[in-house]
Amino acid sequence: MKRDIDQIEGVIRSRLAEEYPRLVVRDVRVSDGTDMDGDRVLLVDVVFAGSEDKVNAAELVSVVRVVRPSLLKAEEDAFPIFSFISEQDDRAAPNPRKAAGSR
Repeated sequence: MKRDIDQIEGVIRSRLAEEYPRLVVRDVRVSDGTDMDGDRVLLVDVVFAGSEDKVNAAELVSVVRVVRPSLLKAEEDAFPIFSFISEQDDRAAPNPRKAAGSR
């Protein structure tokens, strides 16, 4: 089955906006990956505005529980693995997934 990465990114962006309104998301990049057991995963980079101290990590711990039901509803069953990256860090650090998934 061919994935619609734009749709997956849209689902993630929408759920983040609904559940974490103080998190200003600048970009969501999704790429395919494989975990240590050989299962498919979604590697999700969320680039946010502001500095790291503006993000409440305790709130984001539940991000998989928040987003995964919507992914399943969109017929995406790969487990999402999230990375949250500040806009400043995203600009400063080379990232191979950034080049592959950036729009």
